[in-house]
Amino acid sequence: MTNSLAERWRAARPPAAVLHLDNAACSRQSLAALDAAARHALHESEVGGYVAADAAAPVLDAGRAAVAKLCGLPDAADIVFTTGSLNALDLLLRSWPAEARTLACLPGEYGPNLAVMAAHGFEVRPLPVLEDGRLAIDDAAFALQENPPDLVHLTPVASHRGTVQPLAMVAQLCRELGVPLVVD
Repeated sequence: MTNSLAERWRAARPPAAVLHLDNAACSRQSLAALDAAARHALHESEVGGYVAADAAAPVLDAGRAAVAKLCGLPDAADIVFTTGSLNALDLLLRSWPAEARTLACLPGEYGPNLAVMAAHGFEVRPLPVLEDGRLAIDDAAFALQENPPDLVHLTPVASHRGTVQPLAMVAQLCRELGVPLVVD
């Protein structure tokens, strides 16, 4: 008998000690992820960080290859693992062309993301939203077409809000307008 996706997800994690309402990147790690991290930390304590990193390289390379395939990228070297989405955003915006520094995102964007955007000199334009905080897709389409930013940043399910944003529609809109989309 096949378990539902939700049942398999629950079974892969330790029991929650409290009611856990976080989502997206704040979700609880699986037992497999915890075990792999613990094994790596133990190995690092035995042989040192550089040797353990070398030993982990084939696993990381396989992970990059899998993510590249999933994303339809021809080269796994285009995949960079970071410490998290804030670190990834910092790396991306740090390398963004100096002459292109406008960014559109939702009002109420996660504060540390806004700080990274400001630190890299980005003018942040708010995307229009409905009363419940969801993106007003038709208004956004008009605004983005009339005055396109250099990129759009979207957090589809922010842990501090829980509102589900229309990611597929935003991706299609950005693709049609030729505006890069960064998904957190």
